[in-house]
Amino acid sequence: MEESTDETRSPAPNVDPTAVFDWVNLRDETMISPTERVLLLRTKFLARQNQSIMQAQEKILKVLNKSRNRRSSVLSAVTSVVEAFDALNDPADDMNLALTEAHETFVGDTNSKLYVKRTIAASQAAMTFRDYIGQAFSDNDGDHQGLSDDNKQLIVEDFSILNADLVTAVYIDLNKAMKKRKFKSKGKTKAKGRAKKMGEAAPTRETIPLEAAPGSEDIFFFTVDSSQVPSAQD
Repeated sequence: MEESTDETRSPAPNVDPTAVFDWVNLRDETMISPTERVLLLRTKFLARQNQSIMQAQEKILKVLNKSRNRRSSVLSAVTSVVEAFDALNDPADDMNLALTEAHETFVGDTNSKLYVKRTIAASQAAMTFRDYIGQAFSDNDGDHQGLSDDNKQLIVEDFSILNADLVTAVYIDLNKAMKKRKFKSKGKTKAKGRAKKMGEAAPTRETIPLEAAPGSEDIFFFTVDSSQVPSAQD
């Protein structure tokens, strides 16, 4: 038999079988019987088929690896977006407290409406608010609930990875919270005013002693409702 001239492609025991792409050839086919020749040809055919299958599998593995890496990147990005959205909407988080303070300042400065539904105007206001946050926190404008510079930068980065729909959702939640605070504040003010009016208008009762009848030691008292007694002006 005549071996391949390329040693790396030779079917030697120390060579990886997957690295062998050629089959050994016969130097003189007259040295073998017809049966051996048929078996050799069939073996070559099977070897070529096996090689084709292995090459196809290698391509599939490469595609799967790329898809897996791409899927991992997508999942990582989605996780980051979810974490950013939750952090900005968590009322117990320091970042949300600073964001609430900045939102109140933004509404006061721009006289923006407190949109609580998704509209074109709400989305536009949300985008303006995002830009305002990026400017305010980047310039270290204000104390912002004592928030550190790192957390300010984190808020800016969180907003940057949110799409327009999520930014609008955060903005609408801030608007709803602000409306709720205003409603509670008005309720307390009305309750105080009502209590004050009731205190001023509340009738007073005065107990007046009656003179005792002649020869009697008993003293009688009666109660007068001041609201029923006409004033001196009347």
